[in-house]
Amino acid sequence: PAEAYSKRDVINYYHDVASLLVPHLAGRPLSLKRYPNGIAGDYFFQKDAPASFPRWLHTEEIAGDKDSPAKHYVICDDEATLLYLANLGCIDQNPWYSRVGTLDYPDFMVLDLDPYHCGFDRIVEAAQLVRRKLADLELEGYPKTTGGDGMHVYVPIAAAYSYEQVRTLAEIVARLVIAERPE
Repeated sequence: PAEAYSKRDVINYYHDVASLLVPHLAGRPLSLKRYPNGIAGDYFFQKDAPASFPRWLHTEEIAGDKDSPAKHYVICDDEATLLYLANLGCIDQNPWYSRVGTLDYPDFMVLDLDPYHCGFDRIVEAAQLVRRKLADLELEGYPKTTGGDGMHVYVPIAAAYSYEQVRTLAEIVARLVIAERPE
């Protein structure tokens, strides 16, 4: 609002980028971060799609753990779903690292570079070092700003490894980077 952007502008933006964004979201359960009173208002996370959501919306029932019931997650496989979510005030989507059919096996790893008493230029240096370490492992990462002060490096992988195995690999890469440049 401070920059005169409206909800309609957000929906138009998602319309314009749908062909780029939907392939990344397709098949992935979403944790919706909804801002019903705009970006400056309170937000909440929604994982379970209520019965009031339209029937054409693709949802998948995913079992919870022993202490929580199954939830119906929204799956954004098309532009219509993306625009419906934007209209709900879902400004950013939070997709799982895995897809329906291989929920226990992520198909990318994320390295989260957060500033700690440093400027963004140091985050860029860290991302470049991560890139070199990934190249040593014959992996390729893709940087993405976080919307805050940090950066995420997304690393595509085969959906053949457990979350724990992928987390361990991320930790190994982080330790290699830190060992080279502890500051």
